[in-house]
Amino acid sequence: MYQRQQGLLHNDILDEIINLLT
Repeated sequence: MYQRQQGLLHNDILDEIINLLT
């Protein structure tokens, strides 16, 4: 469960980076 939450956090960061790049 913890690892899954970490993955979600990573996805959030990636989403923000993609948003900045777009």
